[in-house]
Amino acid sequence: MENTTRNLWWRIFYDLAPHHIDLMIHFFGSIDKVLGLTKSTTRNANVEEIVNGIISFQNEIQFRDLWNFKVAEINQKDQCIIYYTEGIIEFSFSGSKVILKTIKEEQIFSFTNPKHVQEPIIKSSVDYFLGKEEILAKLKMGY
Repeated sequence: MENTTRNLWWRIFYDLAPHHIDLMIHFFGSIDKVLGLTKSTTRNANVEEIVNGIISFQNEIQFRDLWNFKVAEINQKDQCIIYYTEGIIEFSFSGSKVILKTIKEEQIFSFTNPKHVQEPIIKSSVDYFLGKEEILAKLKMGY
């Protein structure tokens, strides 16, 4: 099978999903409880193409996620919507804008993503494995 991103969707989940959850922890604080379901839709029962999760934060905010890697191309999207009493905040984890919608208005905040945002952690990891640096001294664990 050709080694394309489409064929390696499971790596995308394991590479990106923890960062999405890290952002939610950063936004909403400590986690109280986590629930999750996975489903394999192919003959390979060891690979879950659909992942659902619910996080209940200690401040009573709840987060629901859905990753589906077998959805039709027309339905593929990277979207996070935060609902609150005055409206919504909407963004893509890999995008460059945040939309704030209220009853009164809609505002779009655009920004430029850093070109090499991952470079410092990659350098620290390489230096750690080369014995040049104590990586754990620099990292703060998500929770």
